[in-house]
Amino acid sequence: MALSSPSTSITTTTNHHLPKLSHPHSAISTITFPAKPTTTNSHISLTPISKWRTNVSFFTSFLNKSTKDATSIKEELLDAISKLDRGADATTEDQQAIELIVRKLEAANPTKEPLKSPLLNGKWELIYTTSQSILQTKRPKFLRSRINYQAINADTLRAQNMESFPTFNQVTADLTPVNAKKVACNSIHFKILGLIPVKAPDTARGSLEITYLDEELRVSRGDKGNLFILRMKDPSYRVPTKDATFSKQELLDVIENLDCGAEATIDDQEAIEQIVQKLEAANPTKEPLKSPLMDGKWELIYTTPESVLQTKRPKFLRSRINYHAINADMLRAQNMESFPTFNLVSS
Repeated sequence: MALSSPSTSITTTTNHHLPKLSHPHSAISTITFPAKPTTTNSHISLTPISKWRTNVSFFTSFLNKSTKDATSIKEELLDAISKLDRGADATTEDQQAIELIVRKLEAANPTKEPLKSPLLNGKWELIYTTSQSILQTKRPKFLRSRINYQAINADTLRAQNMESFPTFNQVTADLTPVNAKKVACNSIHFKILGLIPVKAPDTARGSLEITYLDEELRVSRGDKGNLFILRMKDPSYRVPTKDATFSKQELLDVIENLDCGAEATIDDQEAIEQIVQKLEAANPTKEPLKSPLMDGKWELIYTTPESVLQTKRPKFLRSRINYHAINADMLRAQNMESFPTFNLVSS
């Protein structure tokens, strides 16, 4: 889909280093209270208020029973997976037994809309899965990740998978809600050894459904049928914002041969606009006018206004290089053209 947007300009400076780099609602009933209780001989019938109290008592008991049931099921589950090396040592019989326990736990799920719950946010430790690729069962045991984590931030719709020693690989993804408990995973990026950014192929995309959630345990199911059981590790952990390094390099590659934008087609402009929007979402400088990074002389490397590009002139009469200087402390700016025009605009 084509994106339309205001004019875009991109500059670089040589004076500064750029930063590197898925609620319950109360049902209120109308209650009518009689003026006084009714009695018949020695038999006392329950008035509506007494019935209401009985119902509340029953409802409270039901909630307490559900909580106790979930607690005992969790204990049963944790005991079943405790000696299975997160699932790597699980037999088919083990997997079937755990599946039955998980289904009982899912039926007692206290969080009906997990994507709206703050309990979802934080860093979770994977304690059991059926995914052989995550368990790395085809590798020798000493080359498998010792601990795997998954972090989710529902407010920013970001997720991150992290492997520990000896691999340290990372996967970061944007999330798109499908419903109140299911998300689709998009814009996936790998970091090999936690350092080298690599964009994942489209085949890496998938979805995740959260089928059980409380303050200490989460159960999820993937689109390929795998089961994931995770234990809360750090509820304060935040998934890092989008990695600007990859978006910057992607942007520079696209504009490299476009003569500052003069040779950009409409398709080029739309593609650049999409990359720029990703980069803007990852902006590490929230108040640029207060940042010393703003000050200096910047070279214009891409823009959309034809007046700046001077596209109506013959190419040999266009400015070869354009600069833009800013001093935020003095609130002064200056545009400078090079040969053959040498025009200067200060403001």
